[in-house]
Amino acid sequence: MPEGNQYDGLANTYASHGFDPNGTDGFVQRWMEQELGNVRGLKVADAGCGAGRWFSKFQGARQVIGVDASRAMLAQVPGAPQIVDGDSRLDDVIAGDRSPVLVHGTIEQVLPQLKKSMDVVFASFSLCVCPEPKQVLRAIASGVKPKGRVLVSTNVFINSADAPTASEPIREISLDASPALQTLHEGARKELRIVLHLPGGHLPITDRAHVLSDYNAEGGGLAVVKAHLVRPQGMTFVDGDDVQLNRQHFSNDGGNHVFSMRGTRAALAHLCLELIAR
Repeated sequence: MPEGNQYDGLANTYASHGFDPNGTDGFVQRWMEQELGNVRGLKVADAGCGAGRWFSKFQGARQVIGVDASRAMLAQVPGAPQIVDGDSRLDDVIAGDRSPVLVHGTIEQVLPQLKKSMDVVFASFSLCVCPEPKQVLRAIASGVKPKGRVLVSTNVFINSADAPTASEPIREISLDASPALQTLHEGARKELRIVLHLPGGHLPITDRAHVLSDYNAEGGGLAVVKAHLVRPQGMTFVDGDDVQLNRQHFSNDGGNHVFSMRGTRAALAHLCLELIAR
């Protein structure tokens, strides 16, 4: 089983963390909700569900299975459903209709046990803390039915020349309509340090930032059918690894997010994807 991780200490904060309808998170939420559509009668897996803040969007689902590597996060899900260990056999879970079911384990550990039984797999900003996104996507593909849907929101690098500037309003870019964005640092993986400023404190994450090729999931049984790229709003891009500079930006930025890219002139953006299982 996963040991306690960096999110355990922020479980209370995440439990009370809502959506900002005017910010980037609000845009991503609306995009994901629109693509999710009506899930009545469907089986939905929330991969990286945290404290279950998306569960209310799955109303009418036949079954919701929430997976997270933080037991403390799962303990914050309203109603205190029983938590199942991810190293347990889940055959009885997927054969039944008990909902929600909370499973403590990594996406790579749990999703293959769902044995292509899910109609929808939902992953909201969970893959961006996974060091091997291709492995995670293969695991997701093994848990979703053929022709089933996968909805992903995550963070990616884009070349600074292609990135919206800080002065521009939030905008949506169709990858199909912008060949320059197809590269998204194709084949080049940079180390990204993300510092999230939350009411309960700062959460630093070190991640090897994802590239678009990860989400083509070649050989993983998934195909991208829709993709939208969004510049985060209310965030400060910092080129370098100066902690004092980060603190200065935190002070000047009114407590918004600070993203520090080590050794790159790239910027960060949110990537929203709809994929379909082959």
